Amino acid sequence: MKRNTKQLIPMILVFTIIAAAYSCRMLAKFDIGGVYVNYIRAALYLLLFSLWGYSLDRRIIQTQAQHCLRLTAALMLVWLILRTLKYEIVTDLTVARYIWYLYYLPMLFIPLLGVYIALSLGKSEKFRLTGRIGALAIIPAVLFLLVITNDLHQQMFAFSSGVPGEPDNYSYGPVYFCYLGWTVTCMFFSLILLLKKSRVPSGSEKRIRPFVIACITVLYGLLYLSGLPAIRRWLGDMNVTFCLLYAAIYESCIRCRMIQSNTGYVELFGATTLAACIADRSGSIVLRSRAAEEDMVCPREGVPLIRPNGIRISSAPISGGYAVWQDNVRPLTELRARLSENKAKINSNKEKLREAYI
Repeated sequence: MKRNTKQLIPMILVFTIIAAAYSCRMLAKFDIGGVYVNYIRAALYLLLFSLWGYSLDRRIIQTQAQHCLRLTAALMLVWLILRTLKYEIVTDLTVARYIWYLYYLPMLFIPLLGVYIALSLGKSEKFRLTGRIGALAIIPAVLFLLVITNDLHQQMFAFSSGVPGEPDNYSYGPVYFCYLGWTVTCMFFSLILLLKKSRVPSGSEKRIRPFVIACITVLYGLLYLSGLPAIRRWLGDMNVTFCLLYAAIYESCIRCRMIQSNTGYVELFGATTLAACIADRSGSIVLRSRAAEEDMVCPREGVPLIRPNGIRISSAPISGGYAVWQDNVRPLTELRARLSENKAKINSNKEKLREAYI
């Protein structure tokens, strides 16, 4: 029950922030609150994804996957900052158009990072994204170069007048469909690879969740492109919606253990039958297993403590503190005492035999 409560509190916080931000969007739609509600909405989403990035840093175990997820959260923040600049601050149409082009920096590289995460899992800590794997970055780099130079060739967005102008007056070119193919391919390839690599048992219903969210993401993208009025009205903030859906995919992968995390380690340590503790650098106990007694302390300077009842308390340095454990050495102590007694008797008998011989 305690673990469920700990998991429930962050979820309540996340949905509260999303609900507050969405309420600000609705208020802005009906011209209530002026420009301030838009600033509040942008601040809420930036706070949400900053907290998500911080939580990933605390939870993910594999180093390379952790770096890729950090970069994913950072790209989402860049995406939202660009969106805020375009709609709330910038008034020049040319600057706004190039900010719009810059959206495709995170939109192209976030799917690639998903592939890198899937390839990194199950590898050693020395694994690096080099060679042919690292060369995959050439594809989104070339596509982004085509996007940012769209004014020259208009193969990404073709403006009806032939002259780049307002972003709303355009059609999609062949490069745009290459972008769509790249995104969808990376998304499902990474999910299938994560599912294939996962060795931790989990229910099949949980494993299907990332694929369901991925399908919802693709469906939303198609409906948005079709210009469906209901989608544009209620879910018209495409940037935020895509960021939320991508984050939901990664969170569902973490929840169903397709991406390994340290979630639940505290409860597992507390439930172990080993009498052990975790201490900070000053020696204060911060985590104690159920089998550990309340008077169990961290030995000073790493010197084991042996109690009169034969219980030995030992420690070893770990990152950020010490691991402390106890074991019963009374049988060994008694055996050592008997051996010492037998040794003394043998030496005494040897001495008597020597004297008799002399």
